Amino acid sequence: MILTGLPGVGKTTAATHLAHRLGDTFRDGQLYVQLDSARGPHRTAATVLADLLLSIGVAGSAIPRTVSQRAALYRAKLADRRVLVVLDDVRDTSQVQYLLPGGGGCAVLITSRARLTAIPGAHLLDVEPLDDADGRTLLDRIAGTRRFATEKEATESLLAGCAGLPLALRVAGARLAGSPHRPVRWLAGRLADEQRRLGELRVGDLALRACVATAYQGLTPDAAQVFRALGLLPTGEFPSWLLAVMMSGVVGEEGPDDRVDDILDALIHANLIRVHQVDPEGGPRYRMHDLLRAYAAERAVEEESPARRREIVGRVLDGWLHRVRVAGEQLLRTGADAATAWLEYERTSLAATVEYAVRSHHGVQASELVAALDDICHQRNWWDDWERMAQVVLDRASADGDRRRIAMAQGSLARASVARGRADEAVRWFVSAIQQLDELGEQCQAAYLRVHSSFAIADRGMTEDAHSDAAAAVAVLSALGDLRGTVLALRSLGSVLFHQHREAEAARVLARALEAAERLGQPLALADVLQALAVIEMALGRYPAAARNLDRALTHYRAVRHRPGEAYALFTIGRLRLARDPEGAAEAFGPLAQAGRMFSELGERRGEALTEFMQGRAHAALGDQARARGGFGAALAAFRALSMPAWEKRTRDELGNLDR
Repeated sequence: MILTGLPGVGKTTAATHLAHRLGDTFRDGQLYVQLDSARGPHRTAATVLADLLLSIGVAGSAIPRTVSQRAALYRAKLADRRVLVVLDDVRDTSQVQYLLPGGGGCAVLITSRARLTAIPGAHLLDVEPLDDADGRTLLDRIAGTRRFATEKEATESLLAGCAGLPLALRVAGARLAGSPHRPVRWLAGRLADEQRRLGELRVGDLALRACVATAYQGLTPDAAQVFRALGLLPTGEFPSWLLAVMMSGVVGEEGPDDRVDDILDALIHANLIRVHQVDPEGGPRYRMHDLLRAYAAERAVEEESPARRREIVGRVLDGWLHRVRVAGEQLLRTGADAATAWLEYERTSLAATVEYAVRSHHGVQASELVAALDDICHQRNWWDDWERMAQVVLDRASADGDRRRIAMAQGSLARASVARGRADEAVRWFVSAIQQLDELGEQCQAAYLRVHSSFAIADRGMTEDAHSDAAAAVAVLSALGDLRGTVLALRSLGSVLFHQHREAEAARVLARALEAAERLGQPLALADVLQALAVIEMALGRYPAAARNLDRALTHYRAVRHRPGEAYALFTIGRLRLARDPEGAAEAFGPLAQAGRMFSELGERRGEALTEFMQGRAHAALGDQARARGGFGAALAAFRALSMPAWEKRTRDELGNLDR
């Protein structure tokens, strides 16, 4: 059996414990050999065999000269015995081949930092890091239970800093045991700093850094360089394509690469990284233990120039940016399952990457990443991540004094604020961002923000400003030949005209938007226009046309898995059924209830409020005044909180009708 695992994971301790448990099974005893060690020189097989022969009673003068002769004598002496041979800290297979007994009554227990898969008949067993419960037990044994019981939060932090490695836990426990006057939070605070963590994990002759260094020093130069580069990543988990980008600097062409595969295999063989899982694209995903990553980062600072470190991080960010843009385009065009699955899978990594880009002073790439993620965050409802990423990018841009990046981040925050129902805050961000982009001559970016601003403020009573924004955006984006932007701007202008009760004009504008959307060929953009047009047609009494457009819109929303759009389409279907046949209002409850549930799940407060209002009208049409009043009351409170005065007035009018 071969026990393998991370440096410091306790392979030798596990082997010693297992050998003790097997004492009765091997009646003729056990032989223990330390092969390689961070504390001593490399031992050859011939030297080890000489020691083994001496330990089983062979006189020194009878030991043969050659390694093959020594191995033959060793096997002959053990042929009729039941002996357990423990070979600790084996470096590679060549060290072992002469040390394996020939008799069937003997067994060999090996520990190794490498994954020795080439030894015939061997069973490889990974020694895993301890979980928090076992880690706490180890700390209790070394430093005392009472101490940790009184500082639970600090103990959790300490366990996180040691990350389950028994060697790290032993060092931490020993340091606390040797300093009884110091609280647990003293050491926990020191371990919380990744840059000093390895230096703190040392006491006496126990040192985690030395243990990891032994594995690192056994790498080839190429593998060592990649190991250092991995220490510059924002997290210990990474996909295989990222390694290819780091090595080549070429994005978008990460095909099979034997050199990349060889280096990955070398790092896996050395137990410095592990295969973690398979990602949605079917590619392997790897993980480096937190303490190994701290060592890798340390080596990168010591052995790589600042320019080289910056180049590596830049390559990583370029790789993420390219993939996000490709996935975003697929999402808009087809709602591809693969793109959706990949984005959801990488959500945490993307947020961490943006924040890391900011910390490492790659502000431009951080801004580009957030800009590429804007539509994705909106479509996938990543509200918290969106705001957090935009805010850190804004802070970095403000510190750098980059007005364009400041405006881009403010635009992202404005859109996120709209999604969260914070209209006043959104308007402030929009006004500031658009003003700066106008001053900088960034026509296209300013026009897109005017479109989003127009959508945000139109049903909040600011129809003149919304009309001005939408009309200006149509002019700019049409002149620039930006078809997608033109579709968005025309849809926004049509919606504003509807809010101004200019339904006929709105219908003409949205007809232009529909023609452009058909040419654009993006299902999501087409669905949005179809739904907006259905609302206008419903107001004009064109119910069959409205129904056809809503059916098409719902099909497209579902095809691209756009749940907010699907919810609004269901809401509008319920609204249409109520408008077409008030006496058959019961038929409206089905789609309205579905829409309400989806809005609630998505955190879409505007949609929830509109649904409450429309359900109130349906109850009123059926003569159920109590439920109608409840629906209108909930809607009124929400419209007031969302600063939607036109809808507030409509709701009060409906409540007045109930009173009359």
